[in-house]
Amino acid sequence: MNHKKDIPLLSTQLLLDRGYSKKFIAKEVKQKRLLPLRKGLYVETQHWEGLYPSERHLLQMKALSQRCNYVFTHESAALALGLPVLHVPRELHIMALPHSRGQVKGAKKHYYSQQPATQEILGITLTTAVHTVVDCAKSLPLADALCIADGALHLKQLTPAQAFAALNEATGRGARSCRRVAELMSPLAESPGETLTRIALIQAGIDFVEQQWIQTASGSFRADFLIQGFKLLLEFDGDVKYRDNAERSVLAERKRERALQNEGWTVIRVEWRDVQDPGRVAFMVRQGMYRASRY
Repeated sequence: MNHKKDIPLLSTQLLLDRGYSKKFIAKEVKQKRLLPLRKGLYVETQHWEGLYPSERHLLQMKALSQRCNYVFTHESAALALGLPVLHVPRELHIMALPHSRGQVKGAKKHYYSQQPATQEILGITLTTAVHTVVDCAKSLPLADALCIADGALHLKQLTPAQAFAALNEATGRGARSCRRVAELMSPLAESPGETLTRIALIQAGIDFVEQQWIQTASGSFRADFLIQGFKLLLEFDGDVKYRDNAERSVLAERKRERALQNEGWTVIRVEWRDVQDPGRVAFMVRQGMYRASRY
């Protein structure tokens, strides 16, 4: 589990031990300075408002786990495993055995005929990576499921062989979707943006090679995608993260692109707003084909 911020949960007992009265706690809740997540568990509102949706989801998982040892599944398990979830769900996803009854506030129960393999991360019990990938492949749209599968492969939480076998052995509702994910997943994608770019190319019927090394006079450079038959490279530009010096990073990227252009390569860059529309990516690539040289 990858917490960007370590936000403490405050229990009623902890607040009482610190000298606060029950009346004071109720006042803080009423004035929205304390936000109740579960009965007797709170988080400071100012901390909650500074969290990303994925971090809020993880904190809600932590709160529910302190009240009952549920097994988290599907997107909840994926988030706890540090896998990319395109659309963070409002509800927590938990496992329910066939004869269990009753609802859990803010949670969606998934029924299993047999309890799946589980693991524990920081006190939270969840399905294993391979089971989580299969669950998500069965229930989510293709793009969402592929991002999770690609993420698990890239982070080496399971091998391509393990994922391929589990997805193809899946039965019941969603089994066909599992086989489609098995067919299209790739351990080479380094971000959800690259996965979405690959999906756009596949849907458009554009032939490509993933993670292609290109030799230039200034050295070798790796491109996200090479469009087969053309001296055309496709790069996904996500949110830029500069580890050292921002100016140095920008200059290095410009030098890299100039070196590729000097060798006759055309470089197309797509961003998040582009990959949200696969047709837009396909249009940009086909436009690039008109400009690019053939090989």
